[in-house]
Amino acid sequence: IVWEELLRMDLLMEDYNHLLEYGRLCMELYPEQPVAMLFTALGAYQLKDYQLAEKLLNRGVKMVAGNNELLAQFYMYLGDVYHALHKEEESDQAYEKSIQIKDNNSYVLNNYSYYLSLRGKDLDKAEDMSKRAVEMDPENSSFQDTYGWVLYKLGRYRDAEEWIAKALK
Repeated sequence: IVWEELLRMDLLMEDYNHLLEYGRLCMELYPEQPVAMLFTALGAYQLKDYQLAEKLLNRGVKMVAGNNELLAQFYMYLGDVYHALHKEEESDQAYEKSIQIKDNNSYVLNNYSYYLSLRGKDLDKAEDMSKRAVEMDPENSSFQDTYGWVLYKLGRYRDAEEWIAKALK
């Protein structure tokens, strides 16, 4: 618990080098603890070491047992990492797995819809997910902006303008 709190504080304080260093040490001491792997992967991701983050997240997915919340988080971050690595199909699959496990994660819905819209893929699905994210967290300007962007990609310019204006406020 103490190690997890240390890693969580590193993440909150955005001390990613310390997070990576102590995450590795924690994984050595507790090799069967997937939470340490998750935090270490997040440190690697923030430091743009996407290959290490991918390796740790994939290893961690295999270790999670009986904790769907944690498993959904692993897949969520795998979606982010695969996107950063330009592995769109793997990114989509990871987000889909996260949503199958936990379908009300606004962060997953927002990011997945945004990445689909960037590629002009499944825009109706992207709109649905983005709208759900905004409904779950109506004051989140990032989600409002994504929704506006998806509407723009769909050619619904007046609606897009409205949502982007909300995001700017």
